Amino acid sequence: MKNQQQFKLIDGVFTPEKAGKILYTMIQNKISFHNVAIMATSEKTNAEDEHSEKRVAELLAVRSSLKEQLHLANELGMKVEVNGYFEVKFVK
Repeated sequence: MKNQQQFKLIDGVFTPEKAGKILYTMIQNKISFHNVAIMATSEKTNAEDEHSEKRVAELLAVRSSLKEQLHLANELGMKVEVNGYFEVKFVK
C-alpha cells in the first residue's frame, strides 16, 4: 500500500467557456461542501465553523479571479489548458 498517490482529474485544452464550466462546477461543489459543514456545525454546537467560512471566502475569490482570466482568454481568442491533479496521503 502506498502512503501517497496522485490522481489526474483534468488534463486538456478547452475553450474558455468549457474550461469555466468544468472549473466553476468544481469550485461550486467545494463551496457547497463547506456551506453544509457551516450549517451542521451551527446546528450541532451553535458555534461558527471558522475553517469552512475561511475556505468559502477563499473559493469565492478564486472563482472571481478565474472569471476575469477566462473573460480575458475569450477576448483574446485563446484556448485554456487545464491540468488538475489531486494527491492523497495517509497521515497520523
